[in-house]
Amino acid sequence: MENLKDFEINLLINECVHTDVQYCSFIRTPMSKLVSFCIIKIVVPELQILELQSQISNNLFPLVGLNLYTVPTSNSVDDTSELIFNKSLTCISAVSPKPIKLEQSTNICTLILVHPITYYLFKYNTYNLILENMTARESLDNFHGFLSSTFGDIFKFSFIGDNADKNTYKYEQILMKVKNDLLIPIYLINNYNVNNSICFYFYDPFCLSADNDKEIFCNYINLRDYKNSFKLIDVSLYTDISFMTDKIKIVSIVDFKNDIVDKNLNQIMFTHSNIKFKSIDSPVTGTIFKKNPGSVTELNVIEDRKIQIVQNGFELNSPYNNTSANTQIYCPDLLSNGELRYANSIDFYKNDVKEFAQYEFYNCIPDIFQFGQLYNLDPEIITHYFHTPINIINCFVRKDLKEPYLTHMAKVLFLKYRDV
Repeated sequence: MENLKDFEINLLINECVHTDVQYCSFIRTPMSKLVSFCIIKIVVPELQILELQSQISNNLFPLVGLNLYTVPTSNSVDDTSELIFNKSLTCISAVSPKPIKLEQSTNICTLILVHPITYYLFKYNTYNLILENMTARESLDNFHGFLSSTFGDIFKFSFIGDNADKNTYKYEQILMKVKNDLLIPIYLINNYNVNNSICFYFYDPFCLSADNDKEIFCNYINLRDYKNSFKLIDVSLYTDISFMTDKIKIVSIVDFKNDIVDKNLNQIMFTHSNIKFKSIDSPVTGTIFKKNPGSVTELNVIEDRKIQIVQNGFELNSPYNNTSANTQIYCPDLLSNGELRYANSIDFYKNDVKEFAQYEFYNCIPDIFQFGQLYNLDPEIITHYFHTPINIINCFVRKDLKEPYLTHMAKVLFLKYRDV
């Protein structure tokens, strides 16, 4: 059983230490952002806010030191405080909810903090190379070598499931020309297909994990290889998870399945750079939604004013194959690889994943939820590990204004698989 702890955060801003933190979140959302960042609300002198805003407006983004400590609670056996996070971060935004009029000594300021190296990668495009006779994975390794040689040994590169659905095609040339260096991994994944399946890449400077001994944790995760590569985590071993869990929302894949995988009415055409193509001339029989006539009732609202109430439904009818719609899929390597990727994607959405599940976990330890792991969150089936995080937000919040310390809450969006 884990001894629950509270937390304390202090910020070093322009050589001044501030501890009056109201709220702090580590935003780790690879499905919408390529890199994690921090949003923090803190009470600081108004002159300090003006100084920060002046520096940012002049593109002199100040470095802010963020220290996160554990503070034992009253019922904890261990009474020592420990430093668990210590980084110098770049402040790219400082906003106060009210105009600064210098009528009071302090005010609340919301800061957005990012790691200075990831911010540099976002601002500049320096990795301008033409790689020859390499696979997409070899090109990604080459980029990782560039990161380490340029910025030092501060990156931890983690590959999960990269041995499944390998793309072994060697490209004659890969031109590394993108908007900024931060986009290189996702550029290789989306355009040159490191694996022939569903993958994502994520820079995570705010990862609190026993597996992370570097400043920036770089995750490459193949979501389709969850049965073989994902680590299983039994949440029943953590009392804070077992008793302080709130299921917020469930969204089934079926709710938008037709938009993703129902291409039965389309002609599928695979195109290649050498003006080769392969198409399905006669699409398989599909289904469409056809409206029933429904029923109409008349309602007297008031006096002679009436409205018609139309009650109708949808009925799924089949067969239907009279369509000229087509879906074109470009294959930068081989037509057979394009067909394989399309089949793997359809299989993933139809047979592997079931739903998205949003949870909140109160007063829990901040390192329990990590990407590339499976959790048994269904209390009625504790032997089944179905849930893997795709978005994690670590929130440190004051219990009330009188409390000097913060408590941790995790907001996690899981992808739930059908079976493991």
